[in-house]
Amino acid sequence: MWPQSHGDFGTNNGPGTDLHAIRPADVTVNTSRSDKDFDNGGEPHYEATGCYSDDDSWEPRDAVKGDVARAVFYMCVRYEGDITGEPDLEILDDITSSSSGNGYLGLIGAMLQWHAQDPVDQSETDRNNLVYFNEAFPNLDQGNRNPFIDHPEYAGMIWGEQLVQEPTGHATGFSTQTITLTWTDATGTFNPDGYLIRMSDTGFDNIPVPQDGVAVDDDFNNKNVPFGTGRCVFGGLTPNTMYYFKIFGHSGTGTSIDYKTGDGVQQVGILAM
Repeated sequence: MWPQSHGDFGTNNGPGTDLHAIRPADVTVNTSRSDKDFDNGGEPHYEATGCYSDDDSWEPRDAVKGDVARAVFYMCVRYEGDITGEPDLEILDDITSSSSGNGYLGLIGAMLQWHAQDPVDQSETDRNNLVYFNEAFPNLDQGNRNPFIDHPEYAGMIWGEQLVQEPTGHATGFSTQTITLTWTDATGTFNPDGYLIRMSDTGFDNIPVPQDGVAVDDDFNNKNVPFGTGRCVFGGLTPNTMYYFKIFGHSGTGTSIDYKTGDGVQQVGILAM
């Protein structure tokens, strides 16, 4: 995970053989990755599906981005140069140069994103357990753990939280295809039994006045609502169209229905977005 040239440690014991940072790799892919820093972007790699690369950076596939980040975090805190012969490894937030043999590797911003984007899974936990203690092959275990697998929150505590990569596109077709009407019930000596709400998309004057004794069935432009409901929804509307509504209280039903018309009928116009 951490290129040997970014610290000039070769394959000696310590960082060069640390099991937490070693993974099997295809020879061709490993050569292409070389000692590049980790970052987002580049061109798709012709052989490594889901990986991207440019002249100085490498982006692993989504399924292992968090694994890579946590291995790099581990290397940074494990190797501080305080033991003779071990390098001091540091993660930076810019593309680094390996030519001087320094222990720098980038980019911390990308790796914090990957750490959040690809959380620890069971296979990563199982591997961490085996590196710590391998019951079947005890001479192959390493006896220590990657703390960023056991405690992912440590990364944010050390380097600060990083937002996950924002979406690449916006939602489309954002519109209001329903309109919800609300009102306060009529009061008086005789309360209505219900309301007829009529709609038009051409203006208030084109909303017909209901006739007494002629009940109106529910359809796209007409809704019957019982007294006390106080709410009605019209759906299937066309975005960017103005709709006009009137509400008529009534008593009775069927051929005995009696509508309250004339002055005072409430009306409202609403734009469907």
